[in-house]
Amino acid sequence: MIWSRFHYFSGAPGSEAHPQYQKALFYAEPEDTIVTEVFSENWPNAPHRVLRSSVEAAQAFKGEIVGQRRLNASGEMAPAKRFESFVVTRDTTGTLEAMPHWAGESVASVKKIQPAAELINELVSEAEILLHHWK
Repeated sequence: MIWSRFHYFSGAPGSEAHPQYQKALFYAEPEDTIVTEVFSENWPNAPHRVLRSSVEAAQAFKGEIVGQRRLNASGEMAPAKRFESFVVTRDTTGTLEAMPHWAGESVASVKKIQPAAELINELVSEAEILLHHWK
């Protein structure tokens, strides 16, 4: 359980992940994820795991630009191309369900949304318990 939580810092309050993406992760199950190369426009030959629904939405989307995304830390915005590899952040706009929703098979282990500091404290506590058992 400990390691599966690392995938979900994006679901913590205060993270840069878009709330719609966070919600999709929260309600997803392992069978909702797939390994694909669909979101490879700017990342060729790189298999990745995403929510199946984002692949289906991208394939069904008519057009090449699904919205706008932040390009860099300065906040500069750029067109978000269908099948492009990027992270759906709070300031991403457009048809978010047709953008990559990165998710591992451990997605079902997310039972609550909590601040990152609280999550780190839980991870440390669980790790300490495991380490004491191994001594």
